[in-house]
Amino acid sequence: MIDNDFLTVSDVARELKLTARTVRRLFHTGQLHGKKIGGKYLITRDALKAHISAE
Repeated sequence: MIDNDFLTVSDVARELKLTARTVRRLFHTGQLHGKKIGGKYLITRDALKAHISAE
């Protein structure tokens, strides 16, 4: 079960109107913070808010 404080790459991509590939790149470059669990990237809601406010 995924905690409600985390969003999937697809969720973030939809919110930011980006591709999933771009979201993963942002994760790898440290522009989005979260966790990689079992091959899935999970981004915190706070990290998404911080990224949006930094744009």
